[in-house]
Amino acid sequence: MHAANKWCLSLINIRLGLSTLSKALLLAKGISYTNISKELNVSRRSVINWYK
Repeated sequence: MHAANKWCLSLINIRLGLSTLSKALLLAKGISYTNISKELNVSRRSVINWYK
């Protein structure tokens, strides 16, 4: 019984962690999508320049 309770609690914790993680990811995606794309473009350019 104790092991089953532990397993259930860990499952709940994992679910909570996943939901908060997905919320954080959605928030980050909404806020900094343009920033991320700008950074990707900059890093892509710098990589291309570095290879030239």
